[in-house]
Amino acid sequence: MLVSNLKSARRPLNHGEFTPRRARNASRSSSLRAPVGSGGGFSGQASMRSTARSTSAGCTTPRAGSSPRAGTANSLTPGRLIKEQKVFSNRNTYHGTLLDGRMHGDGLYTWNDNSEYVGQFNEGFMWGQGEKKWPNGRKYQGEWRNDMMWGDGEMTWPSGETFTGQFRKGIFHGKGTRVWPNGDWYAGDFKNGEQEGEGTFESAAEGWVYNGRWLHGRMYGEGEVVWPNGIRYNGEWKDGIREGHGRLTWPDRSFYEGRFRANCIEGCG
Repeated sequence: MLVSNLKSARRPLNHGEFTPRRARNASRSSSLRAPVGSGGGFSGQASMRSTARSTSAGCTTPRAGSSPRAGTANSLTPGRLIKEQKVFSNRNTYHGTLLDGRMHGDGLYTWNDNSEYVGQFNEGFMWGQGEKKWPNGRKYQGEWRNDMMWGDGEMTWPSGETFTGQFRKGIFHGKGTRVWPNGDWYAGDFKNGEQEGEGTFESAAEGWVYNGRWLHGRMYGEGEVVWPNGIRYNGEWKDGIREGHGRLTWPDRSFYEGRFRANCIEGCG
């Protein structure tokens, strides 16, 4: 079929054109990579680990650099659990059970910025089931390991944005579903805090749905998008736009199959 025929007035004017990059627009409260910072940062390595084992005023510190015993917070080692409240030199506080001077069992840890964690500890580490709340209203509830969000959990933002799925080392990693305040949603694979692998995205405002491969938060590789008007594209994507070989089909079953460049038909099909 000639390209000139495809561009006739009988065809939809947009030929299925759209702007996939809206999937990462500013209406989402953050990029897919988790934000960092002590007032609500995702990465628990600095904000949690260093403070959770800080020196308490006038108290013997838990031994520095000690590794957690393998297992979960339920795997309590033999010893005497005592309940105590501790105030650390950085004004963070802990109220809960201790084992040999280390946080162990159930407890409440409060940072000096009023962030707080309530849940399970294991030999000085947040480990097991727990919930953390940040002053800005963000909340995480789920599994912890080595002071980090690690396992299955749910993150919610005061804007209404949510992520439900798997975490690793404090960020999205594995299978999950993320829903944005404007109604956009993505369900599929995440890697290092970004959409990567196989996944489905739906634009609430424009109604199109993409199902296929992702890389670094963008549509990349083989995928299919369907518009509300019945136009369908199946083919290659690069950096969120149609790039390479693909097939564009209209509701009347006419189609173009060939090369696409910069989201547009290129040459004859």
